[in-house]
Amino acid sequence: LIEVVENEVSLYQYMYPTELASKNTLAVIGLIQPIGSIMPISEMQCRVFCEVLRGRTTLPTAFEMQKNIDEKRKAMEKEYVVRRRHTIQVYYVEYMDELAKLINVKPNLFKYIFTDPNLTRVLIFHGLAPYQYRLVGPNSWSDARKTLMTMDERVFEATRTRRTKETLESKPFNKCVQFVSSLF
Repeated sequence: LIEVVENEVSLYQYMYPTELASKNTLAVIGLIQPIGSIMPISEMQCRVFCEVLRGRTTLPTAFEMQKNIDEKRKAMEKEYVVRRRHTIQVYYVEYMDELAKLINVKPNLFKYIFTDPNLTRVLIFHGLAPYQYRLVGPNSWSDARKTLMTMDERVFEATRTRRTKETLESKPFNKCVQFVSSLF
């Protein structure tokens, strides 16, 4: 059904076969090699597919899809040595933003600068979290903002050491002195 030549596939957004552009009822989910996490990308691909099936998003014509595929191939050839390994490579942020634009869930940073500067700061300077694509648009999540704003606290709590009487009383400098003295 989908031809693969030298590990290359002709899929619009690495999802849709151009031969079925008139219907768009088939999508390949997760056939990508991201520089970043694959699970949020696969979820976003599912969201795009569902929005297309529901009729709330329309995809371009077969000609425009093929043009997009060719542009991505040329960009890939410029960036990587032409090998079978780099045929489905995507950058997490760029690709997620492309998919988010298709279904109108990409956060508008310019709008947030004026309406919610704290959220803008988090979106620009903190870790990239997939729930930033749940702030607006179809299937948005009412707790997405709160979750983004508390992301650092949750990461810190999850990675911090066990709290015992000794660790609560010790100071980082004391630990350094103990470590250095243990070397002698």
